[in-house]
Amino acid sequence: MIMQKIKPGYILDNKYEIKKTVAKGAMGAVFKAEAIDTKEMVALKVPLPGFDQGLSSLQRFQQAEKIQFFLNHPNIVKAYKPNYEKGFPYVIMEYVDGPSLEYLINQNRRLTIEDATNYTIQMCNALDYLRQKNVIHHDIKPSNIVINMQKQLKLTDFGISFCQGMEAEIWASLVSIGGTLAYMAPEKIRDHALNDYRSDIYSLGVLMYHMFTGKMPFNGTTEEVIGAQITQNFISPSVLNPSITPAIERVILKAMSPTPNERYQDVSMIKNDLEKAVAMSSRKAKSIKMTLLPEIGIPIWILYVILGIIILSAVIMIVYVNLHQ
Repeated sequence: MIMQKIKPGYILDNKYEIKKTVAKGAMGAVFKAEAIDTKEMVALKVPLPGFDQGLSSLQRFQQAEKIQFFLNHPNIVKAYKPNYEKGFPYVIMEYVDGPSLEYLINQNRRLTIEDATNYTIQMCNALDYLRQKNVIHHDIKPSNIVINMQKQLKLTDFGISFCQGMEAEIWASLVSIGGTLAYMAPEKIRDHALNDYRSDIYSLGVLMYHMFTGKMPFNGTTEEVIGAQITQNFISPSVLNPSITPAIERVILKAMSPTPNERYQDVSMIKNDLEKAVAMSSRKAKSIKMTLLPEIGIPIWILYVILGIIILSAVIMIVYVNLHQ
C-alpha cells in the first residue's frame, strides 16, 4: 500500500517529495513535502493504513477535506483540492512553519498572559468564522493548533467536524469516533451525536484554562471527568497562576460552564470580555509600576533612591559603631 511507502525521500505522484512526518490525527498523517516543480513547501495529508477496509473510513477522510477546502480564513489551515495516485487519496494543504500549541505549552509550562490572550482572540476569530459557515469543529485542542513564526494561530484537523447539510451516513460514522475527552463538553460526552456550536465554546474554555495555567482542569475516566465538570471540581486558574486576575478568571470559568445556557453564547463575547479584562489588568500594573502613591504621584525610582540611602546609612552606622567600641 502506498501509505506504507511514504517516508522521507519518497516521491508521491511525481509531484511531491516527502521531507518529514509532521503529525498524525484521527484519520490521517501529515507530512512536510516539497513541490518538485515550484520548490514550494506544502503539508501533505494522507489517510492512515486501513482506510480502504471500509467505505465509511474513506468517506470520512474525504468529507473532512471537503469541509476544509471551502474554508478560507487566516486562522485556519488552508486545504487545496484533493488528489489521487492510483486511487490513493491525498490532500495538499498550507504548510505552517512553526510548532503546535501543545508543544509550546509543554515547553513553557504555561503561556504568558499576553500570548494566551493573543491565541484566545485568534481562536475566537476562527470559531466565529466557522459558525458563519455552519461548521462545528468538535475537536479543539492544542495538538490541532499550530503557531507560525509571527505568532499567527492556525486551526486544523477537521476530521470529525460537522457541517450543515452533511449526509446522515457520514455523520453517523464520525459520531463513533467522538473527540478528545479532556476537552469535550459534558453534553457532548453524554450524546456524541449532538451538534451545538456551544460545545466548541466549552472546548475553547478548557483550552484557555490550559494555556493560562499550563494544567488541564480534568483528568481520569469518562465518569470522573463528567463528575468533575458538573461540580466544577477543579483548581481555580488563579491558584495555579497568580498573574490571572479575577476578571480574566471569570471569562475562563464562564466559557467552561457545564450548562450550555449559562456558557458564553457567542465567541465575540469571550473576545470582548477578555480584551477588557486584560486591558484593566495592564492599566493597574502600569499604575503600580509608575507610582508608589498614585494620589500624590511619587515616582517609584525615588523610592529606590530613598531605600538605597537608608541601607547605606545603616551600613555606615554599623561600621562606625564597630570602629569606636
